Amino acid sequence: DYALKEEGWLSKKRRVQIALFDHDLNRSHPDDGRPIVKKYFEEGATIITYPHGTTGAWWTDSDDYRSDKFTFADLVIGEGHKHIQEITQPTQSHYVIGWSYCEIKEFVKKNEIKKILFAPIHGSVKDNKLREEALDANSRVYEALLKLPSKYQITIRHLNPPSSIGLHYTSKAKFIYGKPDGSYQDIDNADLVIAEGTYMYLAVARGKPTIGMIQHMPIRPNNFNENFKLKNWDKYGDYMAYPIDFDDGNLEDLINKASREEQVEWKKLFIGNKMNSKNLSDLLVNLHKQHIGSYKV
Repeated sequence: DYALKEEGWLSKKRRVQIALFDHDLNRSHPDDGRPIVKKYFEEGATIITYPHGTTGAWWTDSDDYRSDKFTFADLVIGEGHKHIQEITQPTQSHYVIGWSYCEIKEFVKKNEIKKILFAPIHGSVKDNKLREEALDANSRVYEALLKLPSKYQITIRHLNPPSSIGLHYTSKAKFIYGKPDGSYQDIDNADLVIAEGTYMYLAVARGKPTIGMIQHMPIRPNNFNENFKLKNWDKYGDYMAYPIDFDDGNLEDLINKASREEQVEWKKLFIGNKMNSKNLSDLLVNLHKQHIGSYKV
């Protein structure tokens, strides 16, 4: 929104040339599409989806969540996201627009790690529901952290009550009740971050030594039906995974590895370059022209 306003774009709700949606899914009736998408399409708008979050639209690889037939193009953060979406949505056109969630900082090696920030996988904000594998991962990471030598200062940034996500209060760690608002001040204050999903991506973008969680396990929503399945996970799961995962070995060994080795290729693919407002504006103009031109045959 800010990038487009910088380029002189106006935000309207009627008679628009382009309608941007962070997703085009009808969760209740996957085959029907979103009524609001159809409405804007029938009014002549070019329908374009933009990133719903930092992790890409992995849910489009499931029959439970189908993209709308009226969507003309899909915008993604980096080349890694584009590669995955080409697998999960092969009939859709995908375009890289860059990273917009924070300023990207260079990785800085740490000779000594003292302050560790653990952001456990969060449950749904409404009812604190958390999938079983995430609950298990939270508990295992937490127990490993509590066994570390006292030289480490452990901070837990959580979005749900600790007991609902596999944790318990202890004097060995500092607890911060965070908000799902994309803030990264706690990341900047840490020497190393252990996280999954959006917070992991933010940590990498801020140049922090990072350890991921359950990176090789198929992703699932917290509110899911028992038959939910990613159809092509075997084709992109390892490609998408952050290269340092908690389950790769001893935690102190992983801390030392993360503090010394920047994961350059992963950052290039999934963080990439900062979004350029003019490039985004030019891309949208061209996509609208293509859409209009497709009807002039």
